Amino acid sequence: MSVRSMFQCCTDFASDVCGRHSTLTPNLSNMNISEIWRYPVKSMGGERLTQTHLAKGGVPYDLGWTVRDESDKTIRGAKHFGALMSCSARYLLDAPAVSVPKAEITLPDEMGA
Repeated sequence: MSVRSMFQCCTDFASDVCGRHSTLTPNLSNMNISEIWRYPVKSMGGERLTQTHLAKGGVPYDLGWTVRDESDKTIRGAKHFGALMSCSARYLLDAPAVSVPKAEITLPDEMGA
């Protein structure tokens, strides 16, 4: 059973209680994880992890970077820059970082090489 199918009847995700379930917390003892992916940059392909620690907010450094449109000083994703989805990113964990590690971005023409 997937997490999605457990929540199908729950329309109010902000609430801890719905008409048929006492809580929205799924029973994870019956689930298996086959892959864990982290996405260093919003709207770009990510990196498959062989192991990780899970924090309260999820996988550490997931979506640690975003693209900023300097013309209007806003954060943008694939809705505005569709070509971002053709790029991929990975963290350079051996590089010193203050909070979020530096990321290496691979452009589409480099992906096939």
